Amino acid sequence: MMETELHSTTKSFLEWGRLSLSQHTGERDFPDGLEKSILAHEDLGREFRNDLDKIIKAAREALDFLNKPELLRLTDDDLSWNQVIEAFDRLDQLVQFMEATEKLLPHNNQQLADELLKIAADAYEQVSEFFFSPEFSSLRLTVFQEHRRTVLQDIHPENHYLFPWYDLYSHVDPDALPLIAEHISDPENLPQDIKNELPAFLADIQNDKVLRDYIREQHLALKQLEKMIETHWSLRLLRFVEQINLDKILPEMVEQKGAARLSRSLQQSSTLSVQDRFALGLSAALFAPDIKETERLKLLEQCEKTFDSIREIQGPENLSGRVIQRLNELKLGRLSIEEAVQAVLDYWIDQLNTVHAEERKSKADMADLARNVLRIEDIDDTESNKDIQQGKYTRDQRHTAGSWTDKLKSWLGKPVVLVPALAVILVMISVPLIMRQQDPMHMDLEMLVYQAHPLITRSDEPETVITKESGAVLSSQDCFQLLFTPTRDVYAYLLHQDTQGRVTKYFEGKLEKNQTRTFPDEDSRACFTEESGSEVFYLVYFDEAVDGFEGLAARLSEVEGPLEQEILDKFSDAQIEQFILSYN
Repeated sequence: MMETELHSTTKSFLEWGRLSLSQHTGERDFPDGLEKSILAHEDLGREFRNDLDKIIKAAREALDFLNKPELLRLTDDDLSWNQVIEAFDRLDQLVQFMEATEKLLPHNNQQLADELLKIAADAYEQVSEFFFSPEFSSLRLTVFQEHRRTVLQDIHPENHYLFPWYDLYSHVDPDALPLIAEHISDPENLPQDIKNELPAFLADIQNDKVLRDYIREQHLALKQLEKMIETHWSLRLLRFVEQINLDKILPEMVEQKGAARLSRSLQQSSTLSVQDRFALGLSAALFAPDIKETERLKLLEQCEKTFDSIREIQGPENLSGRVIQRLNELKLGRLSIEEAVQAVLDYWIDQLNTVHAEERKSKADMADLARNVLRIEDIDDTESNKDIQQGKYTRDQRHTAGSWTDKLKSWLGKPVVLVPALAVILVMISVPLIMRQQDPMHMDLEMLVYQAHPLITRSDEPETVITKESGAVLSSQDCFQLLFTPTRDVYAYLLHQDTQGRVTKYFEGKLEKNQTRTFPDEDSRACFTEESGSEVFYLVYFDEAVDGFEGLAARLSEVEGPLEQEILDKFSDAQIEQFILSYN
């Protein structure tokens, strides 16, 4: 947005309007001489006309800016956050100008006041229509709820209606959109205050395409993230630490000397064993202060890679050996997350209690120190060292190739704000890790079930056709059709996993935007061949055909359990919709 430069008299005029609209301003609270200095200006008409044109233009630019889809994913750390505040301020100026024109300017020139008020009111009507339009739901603005509520506190309640960009949905929980995305399939688990207004929220989401796409993207990202967390022990440890809001009282010595200072001193020690260095690196990744959360995530990935190369040569009576033993038991499913976290925390506190805090560089980067500790040269690592020496790859490449942070980035791409109840880890890493950068792509799925009626004998008797969602339980005598409708052109593969786990690819090809494809086809139906069981259809789709998917599909029958992770491991840009149905 271009900066709007106004005359000094117009700025004073707007300040008078702001004070008049405020609930904290009485008749005696206006600065001495403010009215007189404004009305005494010789060229009010020319300056006010020119500046009103600028204010109206700036307000329209503000609407265009607030309509951008990417604003839904902003956090207060983003540079664009200040631009949002600026856009609100520009809209405020239009109301402030109207207020001063109506209540102050007539004292000087009634005709000029009438002329300017009509122009400003016409522009304000267009602004107001934007915020009440079905195509733009002010639910989008709940992302900026803290700022909106702060500004409203300064505006007299009788004037709140003049500021729909602050007032609409200002009572709604700031986490409403993430919560709705999380529970879009199970709304009964929503907080009661959101559940009470859910019909209105869903109507807004349905009408506002940007909001609708955002909810779908968030929901997909959450599903992908939960699968990622469950497959990596370090992420499960971090999630547990954050969920319990760990805030233990530090030992007296640690409080006196400072946890950050002790942490740096500890990580610069040169006398640690291999096991101690790993336990120290892991505990720092989980508990150390002064580490940015994006760096913490990278450290945890390095911990997982390092752990696989460490031998348990010390007994569990040693605290670092106990950490390694507990992690081995966790990976084998013999230990709870809570017990594993406790072992790492015990090690961390013990080390902080015993370290000799020398005078070191207080500005040393904590994440770099922890990363250096984790670069363990174990005696079993000779093959990797040989590869490095032979130039097959650099050490940095060895630690990042095929990383799960890269996988996250491949699914996701813009910042999101999620609620702790679903994915605590993403609250901390509201960075470009979550939403895919490409335009949103969505597939509407529907199943038509043709119910069997064994008592019907007439051929002209109409069938009963019902629509079912994924997870439906049917009769083994029923037949069905699946209908797929993409929101833009895609290249899709339909896979079917039967009750024995066998995977069959039924079709592949282009699906055109808003065109419905029917399986098996419009004139046929699929029927069950077993008396009972559970089957899954996977619709996997991309922007265009991909090399190698045919070979992967042929091997999926050998995969145990859900197929999504196997597909995403090979094709990180795949989008997957699944339709589960059971019958008996």
